[in-house]
Parts: sequence; C-alpha cells; structure tokens
Amino acid sequence: MLKHLAPCVVAIVSLSAIPAAAHEGVSAEIVALDIKIQKHPKDASLYIERAALYRREGKFVVALDDLAAAHKLDPTRREIALERGLTLAAKGDSKEAEAALGVYLASGPPSVKALEARGKIREKAKRFAEARSDYAAAVVLKPDPELFLARGRMDEALGHWDAAVRGYEEGLRVLSGAIVLRLALVRAEGKRGHYDRAIALIDEVLPALPVKTEWLLLRAQQHAAAGRAEHARKDREEALREVDARLSRRPTDLARISRAKALLALGRKQEAITELQGVMARSPKLEEARTLLDEINKITNRK
Repeated sequence: MLKHLAPCVVAIVSLSAIPAAAHEGVSAEIVALDIKIQKHPKDASLYIERAALYRREGKFVVALDDLAAAHKLDPTRREIALERGLTLAAKGDSKEAEAALGVYLASGPPSVKALEARGKIREKAKRFAEARSDYAAAVVLKPDPELFLARGRMDEALGHWDAAVRGYEEGLRVLSGAIVLRLALVRAEGKRGHYDRAIALIDEVLPALPVKTEWLLLRAQQHAAAGRAEHARKDREEALREVDARLSRRPTDLARISRAKALLALGRKQEAITELQGVMARSPKLEEARTLLDEINKITNRK
C-alpha cells in the first residue's frame, strides 16, 4: 500500500529542468518523417505521425495541414479525427476540437486520449456532468490516478460528495493506495463533515511518510473543523517543529513554503509573509509561494 507514497504532498517540477535534447529529439523525428514522406508521399499514416509531432512542438497550423493531407489520401482513417481534435484542443479551438473528438468517438471503439481531451474541454466549459461521463469512461479503460482525480473533481463540482468519496476509495483500492487519491479522499471526507474518517485516513499513512508537515497541517484542519482546537494547535506546532528540523539539515525553498503554511496556521501571519517574500526573492519561479502570498493579501484586504 505504501509503495506509492511520495516524499511530499505536492511536487513542484520546474519546466526548465526538461532538457533541450527532448525538443531536439522531436525535431529530429520530424526530419526523419520528412524524408519518409518524400519517398512515400501517398502514405497517410506518415502525415498523421508527423502531425502529432508538430502538435507536441506547438506548430498547430502545419499539424492541421498534415492532417488535411492525410484525410485527402485516406478519408477512412478515423485516427485523423482524433489527432485533429487533440491538435485543435491544444490550439485552444475548443468547439471544433470537441466536434472532431465526437466524430472519432462515434465512429468506433473509444480511446483514453479522446475521452480525456473531450472531458477537459467540457470541464473548462463548466459542463460538469458531461465531463464526468467522459472521465468515467476513460478511467474504465485506464485506471490512472489523474483520471480518478478528474472524475472525482466533477463529482465535487456537481455537489455529489458521496459519489466523490466512493470514486476516490475505488481508486485507492485499484492503485494500491496512491497518495494523491488519499489526499483527495481526506479533503472530500472533510467537506462532507466526516472529520474523524478524514483523520483516520491521515493516521494510516503518517508514520511511514518521510515528510509529514503538510499532512500534519491537513489533520489540524480536520481537528479545527470538528471543534477540537487544542488538537489542531498541537498538530500545527508539530508541523512547524518538523519543517524546522528539515531546514536545519537541508534548507530548501520548498520546505520554507511549508514553514510559511505552518506559521500561517498558527496565526503568525507576518512571519509567514516574510518567509514567502524570501522564497520569491530567491526562487521567483515557485508559483506556490506567490499564490499563497496573494491569498494572504486577499484575506488581509477583506478585513
């Protein structure tokens, strides 16, 4: 069960860490396909393959041109509609993308890519019931944490908290305790007022977690919501001690964001602000620090 445990609740990955070689690899693949297409100009599959690479490169116009060429060569290939839908979605043409994905899904067996892409379009448009239907169909084909989360997110948006809880529990069973689903389940149980259940879910994994700060703060929220102020205070103080111990061993700005959260939970707002300002000065790309600071400012301005 514990093999999926992550060292922290939220992993923030810098896009700058992606090597330039990854982009060079895609470009090299495109060049290779250019040569193949010159030799086999009537092979529709080559145009579809190159269109997918262009999409990954953000070159949507030429991707769509390739798909148009593929359709002219072989209009019976249904994957053209799939790739066209994915490209239009990436380009931001939601209406046309949904139509293309619908053509693909209506013409044969479904695919996770098509269902997830259409679900995202519908979710963005706040058509939560339709989005849920797509995510639910996708998760049957591929039991993936992100798909379980997406389906649960739609249940939450619809106010169907019991269904959300059942879905997260299903995901935990299927995926051997994926930590992101446990986190979602804890929050859903808290939202429907089942605070003791939420705390029990945290207690099941807390001893095995190498980094406990965020989970202690989450447990404190549940205690506070249940009216157990003293238990909440103890958890927050323990969270601060834990993150301070980590910082003494290895100071990182991610840990300092956690420290700011602990300080804020303890009512030490100015110290939290100072901590976050330091993080932003050193690591301006850490959006979590900026977001948290903005939230503090909004709360302060409302008072």
